[in-house]
This record gives sequence, C-alpha cells and structure tokens, in this order.
Amino acid sequence: MDLVVVHQNAPAALLRNDSKRGAWLKLSFIGSSSPRSGSGCRVRVVTGDKTYTQELVGGGTYLSTHEQSLVFGLGDHQGSFRVSVDWPNGTTQVIENVECNQHHVVEQ
Repeated sequence: MDLVVVHQNAPAALLRNDSKRGAWLKLSFIGSSSPRSGSGCRVRVVTGDKTYTQELVGGGTYLSTHEQSLVFGLGDHQGSFRVSVDWPNGTTQVIENVECNQHHVVEQ
C-alpha cells in the first residue's frame, strides 16, 4: 500500500511502496451490537503455520481520519485460510475458507 502523510506545517508527503507485491487480504466491518464501523475488533488471520493479528482502532487527530478497514500482507501464501474476529461486545466470529487477494466485508 502507498501512504499519504499530511503534515501540519509542511507539504504533504506521498510514501510509495515499491516492494515486491504478494498476497493480501482487506477486511471491512459492519457491527450490529458492536460499533458500526467495527472499531475495537481484534482480527486473526491463520494461514496454517502463521498467524497475523491486527486491531481496528478508532479516533484520529485534528481534522483527520483513516480508512476503517484492515489490510493484511500475506507474502507468498496461496490457497484459503481462516479469519477470526473478536468483536468488542465479547463475541467471536470465525470465517473459514477465505481466499487471498480479495476485499471482504464482515457483518456481525
């Protein structure tokens, strides 16, 4: 992913990622009894021998925001894997047979 950084008293900076592209997974969330944006979710992606963990945090700074989704870089992984979502209300949702290189919307 590329990144744009907006500095308070300086020009914006574009940080371009020129690294080798590998497998990826993008997850967005729709909460029902947890925050609608999924804020506070802890997500584990299990690809067999590796587990990747991220947490979707809310907030931001003055006049800023960030995308309410998580992106996992999975390297040279091929095939399906398991995604486990721990929602802020204490429930856990497991999704089996998720494929690489896709954007999934997880509904609570």
